[in-house]
Parts: sequence; structure tokens; C-alpha cells
Amino acid sequence: MDKNKTYFVRCGLWTLLLMFLLWSLRYVFEGLGNEMDPLYWMHKYAHAEGGWMASGTIVIGHVLVELLGEHLMPLRLVAWLCVIAAIILPYCMQLSREQRKANLSWLFIALMLINYGAYQEFSPGTLTVLCLSALWCILIRFQRTKKRVWLIALGVVTGMAIVVRFPNILVLPIILGALCVANDQSWKKRLGHIVWYLCAVLIGAGALYGVAWVMMKPAYMDAAMGSHQVSKMIEQLWTKGALLFGMAAIWVGIVFMGRELNKRWSQAPWCNAAMYGVGLIVGFLLAHYIAFAFKRTQWYNMDLTYMISALCLVLAVMSRKKEVGWGALLMVVAPLGTDTAWMKLFPAVLCLLPIAAVEHKKEIYAYLLPLLFVFAFAVMNRFSTNSVGKCDLSQVDTWASVPPYEHIKVTAQEAEWLEQVKADYEQYADSNATIVAVGQRMHMVREVTGCQAAVYNEFWSNIFDKVYTEKYQEYVRRERPIIFCTFAPHFKTKPTYKDTQSALENMLRAEGYREIDRSEYKYMIYIPSND
Repeated sequence: MDKNKTYFVRCGLWTLLLMFLLWSLRYVFEGLGNEMDPLYWMHKYAHAEGGWMASGTIVIGHVLVELLGEHLMPLRLVAWLCVIAAIILPYCMQLSREQRKANLSWLFIALMLINYGAYQEFSPGTLTVLCLSALWCILIRFQRTKKRVWLIALGVVTGMAIVVRFPNILVLPIILGALCVANDQSWKKRLGHIVWYLCAVLIGAGALYGVAWVMMKPAYMDAAMGSHQVSKMIEQLWTKGALLFGMAAIWVGIVFMGRELNKRWSQAPWCNAAMYGVGLIVGFLLAHYIAFAFKRTQWYNMDLTYMISALCLVLAVMSRKKEVGWGALLMVVAPLGTDTAWMKLFPAVLCLLPIAAVEHKKEIYAYLLPLLFVFAFAVMNRFSTNSVGKCDLSQVDTWASVPPYEHIKVTAQEAEWLEQVKADYEQYADSNATIVAVGQRMHMVREVTGCQAAVYNEFWSNIFDKVYTEKYQEYVRRERPIIFCTFAPHFKTKPTYKDTQSALENMLRAEGYREIDRSEYKYMIYIPSND
């Protein structure tokens, strides 16, 4: 009888795990997603072009595009696998078999908290999450075993992480600090470990940079411009830090309340039942807050991702376990070097949750478990209705038929837009004129039609900027291209053409261009008047 019970429990747990994985997998096939980043990177992968800041990612991406084709869905699938692997890896490598069995529920919660925007693109950020998770696991393995093979692996993966995304070089002082504070070893041994580690870093970085040197074409990189200036990124971290720390303060209060109640009630026979009940009440209060306080269509669910990130960091810091603390320090590297501030903590910090929560099991298990399950279900509900701030996923009901969006569901309006752009482009594709795309959806137009960027593979095309316009004026005079000019950030409505004309469009009219009105689809076509 006991064996049968164990069998059915095990089958039930594996079924739940599969359900949560499939729930997150559905996001691979739903929603248009970010209109710029995924397509910008896919173009770089397809043409193997870029600079040293993310050369490792471009090499890996190029191999993937060569194998899977220039399509978004396969790249989304790889990104999903990276995030899932990053969360499961610490759970498998840092916990014993008995611990994994006893704490599977924490892994369920981590998987439930994965949101729509977590893997909408295969990018340096996605690979960084996997690299940081692997570094944490290897570091802990070395600290536990002191085997040199783990030290060398730690260095090689560090070197590769730096080549994948150069700001990841900030993991170096963290790992060196971890190697220096080994209390059970002499300083001679510690210095020896540091030398071995740094040599391995050079090997890992040198090997991947060598491959990149052979495969990649040099190209202009504008990542250090605009919002990616160091001063602006620091400003973002400072100003957005208030939101993160505010959320963290709420979670500290929630966890502290659980600990205090547990201390007061621990001797009572009804302690677990009471703690379970309080956990449910607090969980439902949080669910109510999420339902009414957070917007249904907010860019990347920013407020909610901050709340989840704060939860994971608080549980990690309050665990009082050094191993979890090192993981928290490593995960904080993820948002550094981006223009989205602390938002990129997510989903990296989800790797911490199954390990950090184990440390709280003895104290407030009956309190935290129901609380976090209710919270996770509320998060799943909100994420399922939010498509990176563009529209509710409930409106996504049409399969896109236009590359690179095949096998992805979009709204009927988005599908119509993709087909219209393709049809308009084909009218001019046989002409001798060069066809280029500018504006908000420049990357979408280029990937859907096969046209090119005007000057280089720029990330941001601001048609209202006078400096940007001046940069294009010489090119327009020389090449006289046909220009697809997009001007709207979202697909929410079909408004009439905007009242304010952009600087670039005014320049095109001054240069003798005539316009073909496609304002219903939120773009215009500009053709040289002598054509």
C-alpha cells in the first residue's frame, strides 16, 4: 500500500512539473513580442556581424540560424530552454536526492513565476542567465569538493560568459572574492587557486574570441550610444532602485511576520494549521493587490517582475547561507550593462528561489508554501493576459503566415499588418531602386520583406530626431531609395495618421519625395518623385 501511495504521489508530482513546463512553453508560440530586440539580434546572427561586446552570443546565434533558419520561433524555443535549464540546474546540482524530493514544490513555484517576456528573444541577456546559473553551481561544487577540475571549469565558463556579454566581466571580482574567503585553506593554496582560475578564464575567453574572430564580420555597433551610455545606465539603476527596494521591504515584512508567528506558536499543536491559514490569507491579499494595482498591459510587466525579483533576493539574503549569498551576488550582474535597470534581474533570480526557499522550510514552511503558491497562480494569471505591453494574450488568435513569424500566434490586426507590408514591398521589389526601412518597426519591415537598413544595422531608428535625419540626408541624395517609414509604437488601434510630421519625413518631402498613404497600417511609403 505504501509503495502504491509513493508511486501515485511521484506520478502526480511529475505530472505537475510537466504541466508547469508546458504552461511556460506556450509563450514560445504566442504574441508578436518586442518589435526591435529579437529581430535586431536575429539579423546579426544571420549575417554574423557585430563587435566584441557580444561576439560570443553572435557566434552561437549564427550557428543556430544556420541550423534552424532565420525564424523567430526556433530562437524563442532555444531561449526558453536556456531559462528552464538555468532554473533547474542549481536545483539538481546543489541539492541532494533526498532534498530534491522533499522540496520539489519550490521548483514548481519558480517555474510558475516565469513570465511571457522572459525568453521572447535569444540574446546576450538570455545566455547570461544560463551562464550565471552555471557559474554559481560550479563555484559551489568547487567550494564543497576543492577539486581542481571544478576550478578549471569555473574559469572556462567565466571566460565564455565574458565573451557572450562583456559586462559579465563583473563576475570576476565576485568569484575572486569567493576564492579568497575560503576559511579552511592557507593563503598559499588560495593564491594557487586564483592563478589556476585566471588561466582558465583566459583559455575560455580566448577560445571563444578566436572562433568569433574567424566567423564574424566587423560591423558598426551602436550599443554604447543613447540609453546605453554608462552615465545613463547608472542613473537608471539609481532611480529604479527605489521600486526594487520598496518591493523588497514588503517581502522582508512578510517573511519576518511568518518567523515571529512561528516563534510564538511553535509549541502549540495547531501551529502548522494556523501558519497555513495565515499564509493563505496573506497570499490572497497579494493576489488581490496584483489583480487591481498592476496594469494588464504594461511593458514587460515591469512592476510585477520587480516584485518577483525582490522576493527571490529577500529569501536568498535571509537564508543566512553563504552559498545562497554568492548566488545572489552573481545574479545581480545580469542587469548591469543594460538600459533597463533592475528589470533584467528577472528571470536570473528565479534560479535562487528553489535553493533559497529550502533554508526557510524548517522555520516557516507551512506559512510560505501556501502564500507563494497563491502568489504564483496570481502571477500566472496576470502574465497570461500581458503580451510585453502590446496587448492581452487573450486577443492572440491568428497564426502568422509571413516569415520570420511562422508558427507564432498574433492578433488579427498584427497578422493583417505583416501581410500588407509584404504585399506593398512586392510591388517595388522588381524595380532597380534600393528599398530601405526606417522608424519604430524598421527591424520588422526588414525581416518581413528582405529589404535592408539604410546605412547600417542600427538598433534604434528615431525619425523625429534632427541629428538622425541629417545622417540620412546625404544617403537619400546619393541613393534615392524607396523608403518604408513606420511611426507607431504599438498595434493597439488603427488611428488616422499622426498630426505631427517627423523630421525625417519633412526632409524627404524637401528632397522631392512623394508619399503613398498607408496610415491605416501605421506606415508611409516614400518614393522619389522622378520614379
